[in-house]
Amino acid sequence: MVLVAVDQMRADYLTRFRSRFLEPKLAGGKPGGFRYLMAQGAYFPFAQYDVLHNMTGPGHAMILSGSYPYQMGIALNDWYEPAKGQVYCVRDDSSPLVVGQSKWKGLSPRNFLGTTVGDELKNAGHRSRVVTMALKDRAAILLGGHRADL
Repeated sequence: MVLVAVDQMRADYLTRFRSRFLEPKLAGGKPGGFRYLMAQGAYFPFAQYDVLHNMTGPGHAMILSGSYPYQMGIALNDWYEPAKGQVYCVRDDSSPLVVGQSKWKGLSPRNFLGTTVGDELKNAGHRSRVVTMALKDRAAILLGGHRADL
């Protein structure tokens, strides 16, 4: 399974701008772009969550967990807790960074109470690899879940 999530890209852009995307098959039979994914995969242009205001953290956590923010613990990107003060959704000082830079000592899905599709595949014993890439740390971490490989 491959998931492509484009933060803040409206779903109707896939159909509205379809003629501007590469043909499903490129010269030489090589696959190309969004139209290839639309022709060969599954996409859901009318999917929606009943959430009034969404942010990167809870939005990406909902995509592969299927849980609403009140169920999985990521309601906002940042929130306030009286005992801890300001909390960033993926901040975890007990999980030091292996590579990269952040204003925090460590980052992890510790605050995420749910599981993702990747977590469940691994929990069921399937040989799966979970790899995420994103410009925002919270997007990659929360899409990857608790058992991400990279």
